[in-house]
Amino acid sequence: LGVNESISVWVRSEKDLNYTVHSQSGFSCALIATKMAISTALSTTSVVSTSGWSEINGWDESADVGGFVLGPVQFDSITGRFSYQPLLPGKSALFFTSAQLTLGSLLGSSFAAGVMLNGDCDFETGLKVRSARASSQASGSSVSGLLYLTDGDFISVWVYSNRVANFTIMPGARFFVVHVADSDWSVPSFAA
Repeated sequence: LGVNESISVWVRSEKDLNYTVHSQSGFSCALIATKMAISTALSTTSVVSTSGWSEINGWDESADVGGFVLGPVQFDSITGRFSYQPLLPGKSALFFTSAQLTLGSLLGSSFAAGVMLNGDCDFETGLKVRSARASSQASGSSVSGLLYLTDGDFISVWVYSNRVANFTIMPGARFFVVHVADSDWSVPSFAA
């Protein structure tokens, strides 16, 4: 952010003018010293032709990149995979990642979105957000968090539908990856 710039949260509803923002809602913002960052988007509609888990590919090749790209970090826009390949074997690093998606044509289907580690779609791995049955044609989903990557690991964005095939991912979907720390970092201890 620049001088006199701010961040805020907005809600948009085209049909329902009587809604409630629940007290469990939250917003947080932090300034993080980063080693590198990648931001990419989908510029066209992407069609998912199967139910179950599907990896999102075809991200814009013109990803915004800060810091280094060559070396331990690689992003393949065709597969949508962000991989970590350190110069020294056995190294690991902490990454903050986020994906924001608008999914269309999901009426009556339950769906989920996730940033998965090494393509493992088990609900016990990676970062996931699950939705109840979609009550409209388009539903938004956002998932963010920290993932620890070791030599050769990759992360990518996945979507899930329990019944509907041929749903869409709308243009403007975003995928961010920020390299926060290397394996020589320490995590502060917390007490409950």
